[in-house]
Amino acid sequence: MHRYVARRTTGSRPADVKIDNKRSVLQHVYLQGTSSKPEACQAAGLSRPTASHLIDELIDSGILRKTTLGAPSDTGGKRPQLFEFDDDAGWAIGIDADGQAVRGAAANLRLAGQAVHVQPVDARPDGTSRPERVGEAVADTARALIDAARSAGRPVIGIGVSLPGEGNAAPAGRGAAGRGTDAAGRLAEATSEALGSLGLPVLMAPRIHNAAVAETWFGCGITSQHTSFMVVDTHDGLSTGLVNANGETPVNAAYSMAALGHTTVNLDGPRCRCGNRGCWELYASERAFLQAVKRGAALWHLPSALASDLRAGSPPVVSEVAAHLRKGDEFARTQAETYADRLAIGLVNVVNAFGLGVVVLHGGLRPLGQSFLDLVARHVREVALPPAAAEFGVMFSPLPDNAPLMAAAAVIRDALEGTTLISALAAIQDAR
Repeated sequence: MHRYVARRTTGSRPADVKIDNKRSVLQHVYLQGTSSKPEACQAAGLSRPTASHLIDELIDSGILRKTTLGAPSDTGGKRPQLFEFDDDAGWAIGIDADGQAVRGAAANLRLAGQAVHVQPVDARPDGTSRPERVGEAVADTARALIDAARSAGRPVIGIGVSLPGEGNAAPAGRGAAGRGTDAAGRLAEATSEALGSLGLPVLMAPRIHNAAVAETWFGCGITSQHTSFMVVDTHDGLSTGLVNANGETPVNAAYSMAALGHTTVNLDGPRCRCGNRGCWELYASERAFLQAVKRGAALWHLPSALASDLRAGSPPVVSEVAAHLRKGDEFARTQAETYADRLAIGLVNVVNAFGLGVVVLHGGLRPLGQSFLDLVARHVREVALPPAAAEFGVMFSPLPDNAPLMAAAAVIRDALEGTTLISALAAIQDAR
């Protein structure tokens, strides 16, 4: 039995202590799946009367619900009543603020998708979009998903927004996430302003931050034994996020957004958008991979169906490279091996600097399969320093490639570690 301690302390007043205790109970039940009152009492470090009273209140509010009877104790006696977390007690809204189209999703408290909405954004002649237009599309998407939740009879506990860039997470109105560039700052400000009238908690963060949170609470952090790992997103440039769990549960995990995609791996390399030369991103992002495949096809003179298709004008796509790789296409194999080596170059630095045992890949590389991951891991182990090198592994995320759901995961995490879930459902109960 683990002891789960709430991440935040609300205050020292009796009402604040009660909220903290409720949060500890909720975290325990959420992570265990089912529990009895004696188990929750022990896990939260509360007296039995206190734990029992809090659980009854949480059941009345709809966050917990009774389920089956548990097994009798070794000494016999009455079988304990078990209760579980009601995954549908509330919905979290996640929105990905892409410049071309805003995509949104509503998820229940286990991150199961419940509704989706896509809102196109008017673009300028150069293909970019005004931040104000993106902010308006984000607000329209949020309203559509709030209406869907209302129709389903589900309260909305908050809105999460994934922004481009690698800044820090920030609640709307308390500084903008992703202020690494003026464009990112303007987008964050426009989004914050557009969502301010909805009356819901809003958490804006870079995509990689939300991906790291989702991985911790719903992906690698739950399905594997690793408490510290790195999330690498190859889809939009090359973004990296470090996760360091302080215990055996996702509660209290620390998140660091490290712009390792902009570490130099080639002093004589081309100029990067960040201003440096030879950044890892220029070699290891999906965009760089597909550009290299296209260039390589023009120079390939041996038989290859993939190279022939590309020379005939077919656009390079990861899934097509993977399909030809499975058929034994020599050009596809050469390109996959070269890309695995380029991805490994930066990961060697990660392993040597942080001693991480596992890297979790987000993005569109999944079609390349386990053989590609084995290539990457082999390259890293051959070059990285012991002892971390021997334990290193790389895996595709067990989560879907769905940026809006990653943003919704950040809302769920914030609700479970903060007070928004308890407060939202308490307000609904008072209104009944």
